[in-house]
Amino acid sequence: MALQIGGPHGRPHIFEDAVGQLFLFDVREGNIRMRRKGGLTSPWEKPRWVTNEENSDYPWADKDSRGRIILSYQQGPGQVKLLHSPDDGHSWEEV
Repeated sequence: MALQIGGPHGRPHIFEDAVGQLFLFDVREGNIRMRRKGGLTSPWEKPRWVTNEENSDYPWADKDSRGRIILSYQQGPGQVKLLHSPDDGHSWEEV
């Protein structure tokens, strides 16, 4: 699959889930945001902010066997945080 992403994206991470949705995580001013796309021909939804700590970096995400998005990222030097979302990124909880 080839995907063109317009605009500047800080440390982007993208994955496709089992039903063809695309999830893009990137970093803006030390915060992680997520965008979702219903498939290659669908438009990107508006970005949703996942973190507001201003020291988040290096996002990586995937879905587990229960359909939850699992997001890991670096918060400050040497600290890794783990969040999960049971509803495709509408809400997030720390693991």
